[in-house]
Amino acid sequence: MSRKSNAWIARVVVGATIATGLSVVAPAAANALEGCPAGYLCTWRDDWFWTQSGHEAAKFSMYIPNYSGHFYGNTSFGASNTATSILNAGRYDTAFMYAGINKRDRLFEIPVGNSNGLLFGYQNDNIESGYFATYN
Repeated sequence: MSRKSNAWIARVVVGATIATGLSVVAPAAANALEGCPAGYLCTWRDDWFWTQSGHEAAKFSMYIPNYSGHFYGNTSFGASNTATSILNAGRYDTAFMYAGINKRDRLFEIPVGNSNGLLFGYQNDNIESGYFATYN
């Protein structure tokens, strides 16, 4: 099966899963999860919890009012408006993600323990700030 076919199938599965409200975690996520400590929300630049060739994530334990100036791990890739996958490894809070800095223009919420390996539409490459509910 071609890479293009695999990508199409992945998008259909993700779309159906999101429509039913379930969490999506790909097999490659197991390694990525190790890079996202308990109590954090992590985002990755690429789909399925990757940033270029590794599992480097941008992460926060309370909030990030402005993703400008934040990077994916030890890379030179800025985290502002570039997230394509996300994991809420928080301890008890839903996290809220915004298209604007300082909690402006809510994009979506992600309950604790949930993830999405392929953000699409207006959610993809559009996160400017994020807050756990306690700090929202």
